[in-house]
Amino acid sequence: MRFTLLLPLLILLAVIPYSVIAQELDCEIAINREQVTGNAFDYMSELAPQLEQYINETSWTDYRLEEHERIGCTLQIVLTSASDDFVYGAQIVVISRRPIYNTMQETQIVVLNDERWQFEFPRGKSLIRDDLQFDSFTSTLDFYIYMILGFDFDSFAPLGGTEFFNKAAQIRELGEQEGALGWGKEIGAQRNRFGLISDVLNPTYDPLRQAFYDHHRQVLDIFTLDPEKARQNTLATLELLRDAKRLASSTYVFDVWFNAKAQEYISIFRDADAQVRTEALLLLQQVDPSNTSKYEALQP
Repeated sequence: MRFTLLLPLLILLAVIPYSVIAQELDCEIAINREQVTGNAFDYMSELAPQLEQYINETSWTDYRLEEHERIGCTLQIVLTSASDDFVYGAQIVVISRRPIYNTMQETQIVVLNDERWQFEFPRGKSLIRDDLQFDSFTSTLDFYIYMILGFDFDSFAPLGGTEFFNKAAQIRELGEQEGALGWGKEIGAQRNRFGLISDVLNPTYDPLRQAFYDHHRQVLDIFTLDPEKARQNTLATLELLRDAKRLASSTYVFDVWFNAKAQEYISIFRDADAQVRTEALLLLQQVDPSNTSKYEALQP
């Protein structure tokens, strides 16, 4: 298993040099400011290295990772507007990846697309992590880091990411108290940060979180060893997802899952026999109708 629980931090620091404690993330940042013109905002083009340092050199958990175990992720930030007092509108796309055991390949765990991010970031602002104070910029980054950690831990143990989702929920509460955009029960709340973390922590969606484990550990990680068993496990997971989706009040987190995994499902079943492909096609069309045209590639 990737993660081994650390000793209590104070004891650990007394016996192990800080430099050997690898941080959890290996994140790449891309910032696009083509829609925001003017020399007053040019400093935002140079922000990416600072953000990478903030994310990659922070210890976000009490778990010890080897260097090669760090979670790969990408944050794509598109600045869409800017005011004279340096309040920005932005879109952020968050992508996290996970290695597939017994291969040299990686898989996308999750792709999150947030088009309603508003933050204040004047020139020279420092990036300071503070779990008790809300900041429209760093708190949003922290929120998505905890979401990345939560989904990654879910992929290694059933519901294993709960502690990180709870931390994301605490940030969400601070944002709602501040009345910040995207954090409360506003119009479109089912598909903002409020809706995302509310659904993830709602037991109704536990079958979907279970799918993060089943799909990665019981399908992808064993596929090269036993593809037929992996495909049968996938069919069983799809049946659970279909039944859970019928009971859910919001489909947002299901859409998040299938947007990341639709092409992967096609790859899993492409070389299966006709009967298995037909069964997979029917299930996928039922549980993820928005990607029906993609799944037609599985037609016998």
